[in-house]
Amino acid sequence: MKPLKARDLADMLGLSVDGIQQRAAAGGIPGAFRTQGNKGHWRISQEDAEAYVTAIKTGTSVIVPRKKKQHVRMPTADVVTAARARARQAMKEARGCHPS
Repeated sequence: MKPLKARDLADMLGLSVDGIQQRAAAGGIPGAFRTQGNKGHWRISQEDAEAYVTAIKTGTSVIVPRKKKQHVRMPTADVVTAARARARQAMKEARGCHPS
């Protein structure tokens, strides 16, 4: 039997394709795998898909929690100003100017 595409499983469950792909990537869909190639489309065997659909509908499946986003702080003006000053100093030294 041919493996199902993420679209087929999404239609079976009434979910979005993106949701299925995210669950598969997080390891939440047993037996899901990516095809070879640049894009690597998600596939799942029909037996695994049927078992997953049954587990979802009966409430026995385990939902894998999403990874928390890492918040990156923007540098403060003092940090930026200091970095620019260091860069200017390095450029002066590279040109042979005496440090002031």
